[in-house]
Amino acid sequence: MSDSESTATAGDTSIETEPVDTAPSESASTSTPDSTSAVPEQPGPSTTTTTTTSSTTSIDSTTTTTTTTAPTTTSPPPTTAADDDDPLTIAEAQAVADTDRGVLIDDGSNSGSTVVFDDSSARGLTLLIDDTIVYQPAQSNDIGTPATGFAIIDDDGADLYGEDDRAVTVFDVGHVDGAAMILAGSVPLRALPDDGPGELVLIDIASRERTPISEIGAYEAGVRQARFGEDAISVQSFVTTQNFLEILELDGTPRHEIELPSDTNLSLVDFDESIWVLQPDFVGDAFDPVLRTHQYDLATAESRKAELTLVEDGVSIDTGFCDVADFIDDRIVCNRSQGSPIFIEVDVDAATTSPVPNIDFGTIRFRASQ
Repeated sequence: MSDSESTATAGDTSIETEPVDTAPSESASTSTPDSTSAVPEQPGPSTTTTTTTSSTTSIDSTTTTTTTTAPTTTSPPPTTAADDDDPLTIAEAQAVADTDRGVLIDDGSNSGSTVVFDDSSARGLTLLIDDTIVYQPAQSNDIGTPATGFAIIDDDGADLYGEDDRAVTVFDVGHVDGAAMILAGSVPLRALPDDGPGELVLIDIASRERTPISEIGAYEAGVRQARFGEDAISVQSFVTTQNFLEILELDGTPRHEIELPSDTNLSLVDFDESIWVLQPDFVGDAFDPVLRTHQYDLATAESRKAELTLVEDGVSIDTGFCDVADFIDDRIVCNRSQGSPIFIEVDVDAATTSPVPNIDFGTIRFRASQ
């Protein structure tokens, strides 16, 4: 996506509120694949969502667990620099990016000229599924810091979602029994010992119906990332400095629990019928960069590990590990904790890094495929 100046004009739009049904629905057991995620100039991902980062960020809005309240915010209709009479729609987009020009969609041509949400966070999580974008800013001049909810954006505008006295963190989006779902964590705002555990929830994008599927975290414990996979959900949890990988059924039933390397930064990547755990590291006296991969079969938890030497093509992973990563054919798209996203092309014994074209600062995600 280009960082050239957008011609989109911002308009003040009052966002309508939507009721949120907190009653649990029947647990789903299958996941229906979405459209292909290939992008003409940048192939599409094998995964769906969120992270934002795994740390709790959200939109500052006054809400209750049964009602979504939305303050007035800026949400312009989509416009394109190339042709204002025939704008790109969200349903036609193949990628979505959060930059200092706002939330942009792209058809694969790297033009990045269509602004769908006028917010200057530039470090938030943007997820693309069907004709909808789920957006959670890391920080924002327009929406408030820190946030405790997120925006659900379509071609007509945006609604805000939040829960009373709870922080809701978006992890991923995907399909469950054909319905577009948000995978999120909901925890008490104070996170004190007496507050109890949080919840891993599925939120139906169309109805806003909220279904808790698992308890997550407690005091000094929680979830850093969670991803939809092939008929499964993968969760990276922690207790103090210890990290764990939990593989769950789509209804939250535990399938496998695996101990991961402790006291280090990790990223989850969904790939075919497995989940990869990425661990950037440095080795030797020269502190040469390497990328360790821990690959686990979602059905059996059989593991395979590799250590790949990082060959840097103008960009270095040491300026920020992958907050959120996607697989794009044979490449990993790494949204770093600092700077711009990068490609990591994985070979037999090495991994080559290169910049994602036309994004100097921000994050990019591709259409959900689960």
